[in-house]
Amino acid sequence: ACSLLSPLTAADAPAKLPSGFSVQHMDLSVDPRADFAKFAAGTWYKNFQMPADKSRFGAFDTLEQNNWANVKAILEDLSSRTHPAGTLEQKVGDYFAAAMDDAAIDAAGAKPLEPFLARVAAIASIDDLSRTVGEFRREGVGGGMFFLGVTADQKRSDFNALYLFQGGTSLPSKDYYFAEPFAKVREQFKEHVAKMFVLLGDTPEAAAAGAATVLALETEMARHMKTPVELRDRVANYNRMSFDELAALMPGFPIRQHIRDAGYADGIVDYVVVGQPKYLEGLNGLLASRPIDEWKTYLRYRLVS
Repeated sequence: ACSLLSPLTAADAPAKLPSGFSVQHMDLSVDPRADFAKFAAGTWYKNFQMPADKSRFGAFDTLEQNNWANVKAILEDLSSRTHPAGTLEQKVGDYFAAAMDDAAIDAAGAKPLEPFLARVAAIASIDDLSRTVGEFRREGVGGGMFFLGVTADQKRSDFNALYLFQGGTSLPSKDYYFAEPFAKVREQFKEHVAKMFVLLGDTPEAAAAGAATVLALETEMARHMKTPVELRDRVANYNRMSFDELAALMPGFPIRQHIRDAGYADGIVDYVVVGQPKYLEGLNGLLASRPIDEWKTYLRYRLVS
């Protein structure tokens, strides 16, 4: 029934957006016992035109488009009017207006990143790195060397657990860093990273060197990761640990303080679910063996990315 939603047109006002089941999309000439899909949506199938910019389209795409149109209309309305200071309407309207101000965004360039880049530049130790990345997590800024977050405990659905998973690399999966078919992708990735560093103000030579560092470090991180196929094993990727057990996996990294810096206070949770312990062990070794300047270069790219 969901597939019977009509595609959104630009002229549709939010109040007129279609929803639910429409008998107009049925084909009553079809025997439902022979082909229920055509009976329920045959006219829709016959008349629907695939959008030129899509490789696939279905019910949830239509729902998504309609929802985005509704959200856009709400935001445009809020940003076009004046609201009392401090209200949600004022905050949301101003936020949307600022995000849509292309001229101001272009004029600012990388300036909004400068306070964060200065904090990265000041890193002088693993403790500094841990604290900075933890604070970035709390502030909603990227740069983590692994995923850290709260989601429903897969073995206790009524309880939210703290999860720690492999992460922090830029390419889609482990194979992209090692398999021959992705050799060109790796070179293109280096070119992209170098361009980002140039936009931050680096010379082309420094940018190229920085890009090579990022790829080399991420490659070593990926070496300790599981493949997408291995990640399908939910049992193997559920390793409940105490914080002491977690700390034992990463003796060279102040993981407990890092979690506090990220905003997860002691006492809220008494355990953590670790997806891939071997990754954390490998990351601990990399943190000890790779120069701190390499991590700072990596973090600069993660920030701008």
